[in-house]
Amino acid sequence: MAMETTRGSFEAARSMGWRGEQLYRLLATDERLACLRTGGMVSASGGSVWAHFGLLGALIGYFVEKRAAKKRAAELPTLEQTPIDELLARDAKNNFELRLAAIDRAALGKPGFFKGAYAAKLVLGVGAVEHLFFIKSRPDAQRCRALLEGKLSAPLAVDPGLKWLGPIG
Repeated sequence: MAMETTRGSFEAARSMGWRGEQLYRLLATDERLACLRTGGMVSASGGSVWAHFGLLGALIGYFVEKRAAKKRAAELPTLEQTPIDELLARDAKNNFELRLAAIDRAALGKPGFFKGAYAAKLVLGVGAVEHLFFIKSRPDAQRCRALLEGKLSAPLAVDPGLKWLGPIG
């Protein structure tokens, strides 16, 4: 069996209700979107937990987040070279895939007032299930749009308030 080629990836946080948020790397191929958990609540929230410990805590949190971001960046080439089925099997409890043909609703919009640290919100609907992701950076949101627009069975609805996304291409 030939190995699927990854067209690209982006990073997003997934809200887990009372359990906080978890950080995911979403790898896009021609047939599916693999959602791979790369970090827990502290890495998804940007280290805001450390702010509760004052100036010293904010300083420690900055260096902890910087180290975690460097570690995730170093793992990225390995993730893109490893077969997706193997990546999904590494953490079967948290990792999952979405078939692009099965996604019947898709929207890229503003994250909302209480999610101000994020650049955009991605909503992917598969039947009655809705997957909600918060994209942290503008480059990741632009990559998300480029990877998903025109590839889904439903059109990707982009909020006109996200003018900074610009035209595709």
